[in-house]
Amino acid sequence: MRDRMRWSSGLVAVVICWAAAIALAEEAGIRHYPLPDHGTLQLTVPASWKDEAQAPNQPRNTLRFYAPNGAPFQVLVTPMWPSGKDAAPPSAEWMRQRISNGADRAKAEAVEKTIEVRELQGAAARGYYFSATDRAPGPGEYKCMTQGMMRVGSLLVTFTILTNDGQGTIVADALAMLRSARHVEPRAQASDDIRVAAPHGEWELRFPRQGWTLQDRKTRADGNGAYVHFAESQANVNVSFFIEPATRCRTAGECREMFWANPGPGYRGAQGLERLEINGFAVMKCTVPVTFGGLRLDQLNYSAHTVREGYWVDLHISKAPAEGRDAEGFSRFVESVQFSPR
Repeated sequence: MRDRMRWSSGLVAVVICWAAAIALAEEAGIRHYPLPDHGTLQLTVPASWKDEAQAPNQPRNTLRFYAPNGAPFQVLVTPMWPSGKDAAPPSAEWMRQRISNGADRAKAEAVEKTIEVRELQGAAARGYYFSATDRAPGPGEYKCMTQGMMRVGSLLVTFTILTNDGQGTIVADALAMLRSARHVEPRAQASDDIRVAAPHGEWELRFPRQGWTLQDRKTRADGNGAYVHFAESQANVNVSFFIEPATRCRTAGECREMFWANPGPGYRGAQGLERLEINGFAVMKCTVPVTFGGLRLDQLNYSAHTVREGYWVDLHISKAPAEGRDAEGFSRFVESVQFSPR
């Protein structure tokens, strides 16, 4: 099977191709893939995988995932969106029938006499897939194929996983990546959005102004880092961003765990630690006891981390005293943060 392999269609996981690979899943990190005028596709991708867009800024752009070293494999992911505002998204029945038809066509060249169509289910993704084994792959062709389609928000996403014997872990990691898929819809960009960026960076982050006032701003001497602190006086909430080169961690999850291995005095006595994943940020939610005016208060904190084009973004949100629904507001703030080219 070469690239998309000889078969015209095909999609589930087959015992023959999976049996020789039982290993721990690789650590993964969240990546965002821009969709022209349609927000971004968010995927949690194994850290060692490389990616490339085969037709950037085009309506049908296939993302190719691969590893630069080791046994070759390919994972091809193509997100598509409705042609018009009133276009109805495909139903589960329609997707299942399309995948079933593909499985039937694959039987002609497959080892398997019966090819099962399986469901793929994630927090925001639902679809179907099948796997099959080529009975006589030619030179340079892949032997094992998993192929399917899924709905992710308003997107229809097709995918193909091409591997050989002993690469069952690759298939498992690819399916986990697909289950993690999330469509981040574009938010109307307000002209007065607050914008933050490292001076030498090629992107900026934005969030709605909505009562935030700048308290402090600092820039590293080499221009490769920045710190900003904002406050919302009515709600008594503080937000700060640290931006610096991601030289000590590669993914959002790695940065969170590195930071929390030694979080510093500001988090001394932290209680109720809870790990969250929000809008591409790996978050640690916790409560820290603080003293103000002789009173002991519980301060709610979100310590949120992401990596963007080689930069570590370290976001802190805090409020004391914490109230019942503050965590919902903190989560909405993290959801509101967007990245765009400068």
